[in-house]
Amino acid sequence: MYGNWVLKVYVQPKKITKIKRICWRKTSKKQKNCYINHYIKKPRKEMRQLRRIGVKYICYRVEYERASNYRNVFFSRTKGPYRCRYCNKQLSKDKVFIDHIIPIAKAQKTLSAKLALKLYGCSNVNDIRNLAPACNTCNLKKSDKTGLWVLRGWLGKYKLYWIFLIFLKFLCICFTVIGLVWIFRQIISFCA
Repeated sequence: MYGNWVLKVYVQPKKITKIKRICWRKTSKKQKNCYINHYIKKPRKEMRQLRRIGVKYICYRVEYERASNYRNVFFSRTKGPYRCRYCNKQLSKDKVFIDHIIPIAKAQKTLSAKLALKLYGCSNVNDIRNLAPACNTCNLKKSDKTGLWVLRGWLGKYKLYWIFLIFLKFLCICFTVIGLVWIFRQIISFCA
């Protein structure tokens, strides 16, 4: 039975027998270089023992773990055409990458990411409000970053946001041209 807490222990070859002795359970499953255990209550005793022998671990609640069906949930609840939330590029369904706006890795480790999820009204990291369509390029650039990427992910679904960005780019170009003309006139008047 899966519990409310997940303990992810990173394997160190020299300490493997000690790690197995401390936190080996029937619910344990091995991934690449770590063991994942599920607990009902926070495994304070195991964490203390792991800290004592100097083993790296992460402990977090189940709602901050990646779901296996988040992609299917996204497509069942949203209809196309899909646009990248970060660059507004139109995407076909087979080219869409489903991105977690608040990254899973940050939600597992930092309090600020957990608070941002609560602020946005997400019950867990796989909530439909935390999922966004993205193109391959933007998905790779963002990876597990927060900050401006989160803001772009949340605002990118609104058409008005993209219109406002185009307007800002136009204003920047106009001010640049006006500034260059002014500088050019100053140089001409100085030389004359």
